[in-house]
Amino acid sequence: MQTSNQTPTSFTFWDVACVAQLTLLSILVTIQFWHWDFDDGFIVYRYVENITSGLGWVYNPGEHYNASTSALNTILTSSLALLGASPLAAAHLLGGLGLWLMSISVYAIFRRDATHWFSAAVASVCCIMMANNFTWGLESHLFFGLLSLYIALEVYGYTSWLLLGLLVWARPDAIILVGLRVALALWQRNIPAKGVAIVLLTIAPWALFSLWSFGNVFPATLQQKRWQGSSGFWGAGWIFLQGLSGYIRGETFRHLSGVTWAPVLLTAPLVLLPQGLLYASLRRNPVTLLFLYVAAILSAYTALNVPNYHWYYVGVVLVIFVFAGFGALFVSERLPIKLPGFMNGAFVGLLLLGTGWAFLRAKSDQLDLRTSVYRNLSDQILAKTPAGDSIAAVEVGVVGYYSKRPMIDIVGLTTPYGEFITGANSDRLLNELKPSVIVMHDPLMLHEESVYGDPLFVSNYRLAGVVTTPDIQSFRFLSVNQGRAPLLRSTLQERASTTSQKLDRTPLLYARETLGSSIRPTNQLKLRHLRWL
Repeated sequence: MQTSNQTPTSFTFWDVACVAQLTLLSILVTIQFWHWDFDDGFIVYRYVENITSGLGWVYNPGEHYNASTSALNTILTSSLALLGASPLAAAHLLGGLGLWLMSISVYAIFRRDATHWFSAAVASVCCIMMANNFTWGLESHLFFGLLSLYIALEVYGYTSWLLLGLLVWARPDAIILVGLRVALALWQRNIPAKGVAIVLLTIAPWALFSLWSFGNVFPATLQQKRWQGSSGFWGAGWIFLQGLSGYIRGETFRHLSGVTWAPVLLTAPLVLLPQGLLYASLRRNPVTLLFLYVAAILSAYTALNVPNYHWYYVGVVLVIFVFAGFGALFVSERLPIKLPGFMNGAFVGLLLLGTGWAFLRAKSDQLDLRTSVYRNLSDQILAKTPAGDSIAAVEVGVVGYYSKRPMIDIVGLTTPYGEFITGANSDRLLNELKPSVIVMHDPLMLHEESVYGDPLFVSNYRLAGVVTTPDIQSFRFLSVNQGRAPLLRSTLQERASTTSQKLDRTPLLYARETLGSSIRPTNQLKLRHLRWL
């Protein structure tokens, strides 16, 4: 492994070859996940569809409430949709472009210090791991593509304050990155007045629009998520830290589930990460801004103790593998012997292996089974209820997008009515808002228990339809003992400790049990339709 302190001054044939390989890899992983969407992504798609239909920046037409966390992602997805793409296709195309931008930027970051092959190998690993984080449809790929580009420009001596402003558009918490960059400038005895002005001018259009339309600059979801973290419905204690631990132990390598040597792939980069951080710090490499930003975000969310939604941890992947790459450079420079030339061949083999693996994976689409079930549920709603009937649900994304009906978010994130999971506001839901349809699960989700047990629900709703799901063991996005449902696990384990049943067959609280009914938990989604008496 050869290293160099000299910044590359020309774009060689091998640079072109590596960029071509990274481009191909980005295309392949995008194809692999082209039809993969999950519930939260459909919330963005509904915003996009309403914008492109002329209804404005709304989730429910007529409700001026912004639950979209990324203005830039929504705007760019809407722009692509206006050119003729569906919201789903536009989002996946944008996500693929974000992955490609991240890959090329990581390659450029490493090319200052390492060979073509090593740089491309690190960039390829980052591309594959980020693609397998299951955040397609959200802003994650776009954000980390722009963030990687910003870091790459810093590495080569250019600070793009305009890009910093766009990063704030992409995710409001990027304001922390702006603060870090300003602090660095002040530490260097430089007052970045012009740079700060550029950032403010960049974000001003959205800030003014948001203030005028919604009454605030930032999305209205942060306070609700803070409440969620303290409510106990997402677990007890420091739930964000618990989620981070679980993410590092397994979620990053989710696509390798069942492979016995997967922990080795995790341990090696973690061992090299401190050396990589030392390597970058000693060389005053601006890539340390990436580490500081992700560390600051994780610290802030830990202090706020928000729920452990998996997309909050995506930056961990980039930090682990980027700094593991620098750690490998650090170790190689201190070896008593020079590494043989065949190491370059090993990196070439790694590139070919990774690209070939992506090619084979691209031939079989990745699908979120939950999406197809909720789409079938939407078809039942359309068939059984008149147009304009409202729907209340814990997961509003897929159902809201395909039913195109007014939605009420029982959890309280997407719509402005607050939460309906504690029972404190059930009267407003059932007596004032009176949704025509309420979606429940069997077994009940913890967040549905208070509504299900409310006397108004019992007396005024009847079972109107059932959608059978695949076997619960393979249906990982509904099964409580799989990685897609970590938010329920701690509470369910407490319940399971009092019963001899397996966790995934543990019945939750059903109102009908109190009436003497024998409820056998089944693998079904239940649709409850209003029959107001």
